[in-house]
Amino acid sequence: MELSETEKRMIEKLKKRQQFLVRWRWVGLIGTLVYVVVGLCGVVFSLHFLNRSETTPDLIVACIFAAALGLFALGVVLAAYLLLNWNGDCETRLLLRLIEDSQNDG
Repeated sequence: MELSETEKRMIEKLKKRQQFLVRWRWVGLIGTLVYVVVGLCGVVFSLHFLNRSETTPDLIVACIFAAALGLFALGVVLAAYLLLNWNGDCETRLLLRLIEDSQNDG
């Protein structure tokens, strides 16, 4: 199979993207764990202040609790994405492997 220069550049971009995902997956996992821990700490912190009489529950729920739940949800979504794509995108890996095999055969 003969590839044009544009197709070869596209293949190189796909390879670089795959390498980027694999190289930075641990950094992403640490970042998602930070999001989850900060979110959970925010929830615990806001629930602690809800039980005190001198604080306004509306303010805490509106500001701290909502932000903490948002951080927690973002951390969970990012963790799911990382775990699903831990070794890179499987479709892209298959495509690159098929291209390499066709280049080696021809």
